Amino acid sequence: AAATAAARQPTGQSAAPFRAAPLRLDAEGREIDEAGNIIERPQETVPSLKINQKKQGPPQKVEPEPPSIDPSRFLDPEMHVSRGGDRRRRSTLLFVKEGKLQRDAEVGRLRAEYGDEAVKAMRKREAEERHAARQQQGDANQTPLGVKQVEAEPAQQPEEPVPALEWWDVRICQEGATYDAMADAWEAAGGQGDGSFAAASPLLTGKITNLVQHPVPIQPPAEMPPPPPRPLMLTKKETRKIRKQRREEKEKEKQDLIRQGLLEPPPPKVKISNLMRVLGEEAVMDPTAIEQQVRDQMAERQQAHDDRNEARKLTPQERREKKHTKLIGELGPDTLVAVYRVESLAKPQLRYKVDINAVENHLTGAAIVTDAFCLVVVEGSAKSLKRYGKLMQRRIDWAAVDEDEEAAAPAPGEAPRP
Repeated sequence: AAATAAARQPTGQSAAPFRAAPLRLDAEGREIDEAGNIIERPQETVPSLKINQKKQGPPQKVEPEPPSIDPSRFLDPEMHVSRGGDRRRRSTLLFVKEGKLQRDAEVGRLRAEYGDEAVKAMRKREAEERHAARQQQGDANQTPLGVKQVEAEPAQQPEEPVPALEWWDVRICQEGATYDAMADAWEAAGGQGDGSFAAASPLLTGKITNLVQHPVPIQPPAEMPPPPPRPLMLTKKETRKIRKQRREEKEKEKQDLIRQGLLEPPPPKVKISNLMRVLGEEAVMDPTAIEQQVRDQMAERQQAHDDRNEARKLTPQERREKKHTKLIGELGPDTLVAVYRVESLAKPQLRYKVDINAVENHLTGAAIVTDAFCLVVVEGSAKSLKRYGKLMQRRIDWAAVDEDEEAAAPAPGEAPRP
C-alpha cells in the first residue's frame, strides 16, 4: 500500500521511505494488533522442496470446451487420411541375453519331467538366493552418488602379548622368573655359566639333565589311500580268448557304422590268389594291367603295415627307460632305506661285493666301519632293496669268511705265514 501511495505522488516530490509494520506477539507467541486482538491468518501449504514446487506449478486456466462439430459433414469416408499417430515406429534391434535360450530349454525339460510345481519351486529358490546375495552385498540405492561402496574389512584378531616366560621353560624355572632376570644374572656372572650364575639365576639346574625328550607320535591328518586292486592273473589261453572277443566287438561296431552310412566301406582286399574271383570280367579284359594294379595294392598294404610297426617302436631313450624301470621297479613317493649290521668288512672281497651290487641295483648309501662292527646303509626302490637284501642275507657266506681268517691266522708259537 505504501508503494502504491508513493507511485501516485506527483513527480518532483520525495517519496517517504518504506517501513515494515512492527510484529507484535503475545505471551503464547501469537500475532496481535495494536489493540491486542489476535490476528488470524489463513495457513497456506507451501512446498518446501524444489521438485514439489515444480510439480505444483502455476494454476492452469480452464478453457471452455469447443463446440461439437459433426465430422460426417466435412469427412469423406472413401478417402484415407494418414495421421501422424498411425505411423509405425522404426523397430530397433532386440538382443537376447546370454544364457536365456539354455535356461528356457532347462525349464522346458524340467517341466516335461516333473511338472509345473518343480519349475515354480526352482524359481522361488533362485529368487531367495538373489535376495540373500543382495542382502550380503548391501543395497546400492542406499549409497550416495559419487561414493563407492567398500566392503567392510574383517576384524583382525589382536595379537597375543609375548609372555614373560614360555610354557616350556616354566618347569625348569622358579616361580615368577622372567627372561630379563636370567639375562641380568648372566651379565652379573660375566658371561660364564659357573656357580655364581647358577646361584643368582632363577633356573632350577637340578631339573636340567642330558636326557632327550622324544615327542609323542601324532597320527597323520589324512589316511593313506587304499592299495589298488591287484590285476587278475590269466593263463595264455584266457588271454587269447579275451583278445579275440575284443577284436570281434571292434569289428562289429565298424560293420554297424558302415551299414548306417557313417563310415565309408573299405576297398576289397584283392590278392593274386583271389584276383579272378573278386574282379571277374575286369581281370579277363586286361589281365596284365589288373595284375600290376593288384601288386601295387599289396605293396601299399605292406608299407602301411611296416609304418604302423615303426610308429609303435620305442625310441632308444624310451627303450633305456623301460629297461631301467624293469630293473629297479617304479619309484614311489617315499624313500625306502635298509640298514645291515656286519661284523667285519676288512676283506677286500666283501667290500667289493657290497659296493658293486649296490651300484648295479642303483642304490645309494654309505658304509660305516668301526673296530667293533660295520653298518651298511642303502636307499632306493623296493625292488632293488629286495634283491640287495637277498645278497646280504643269503648269497654272501659270512661264516666262511670268518673261518678263512681263522685258518690264515698262525697258531700259538708258530711263525706267521708269508
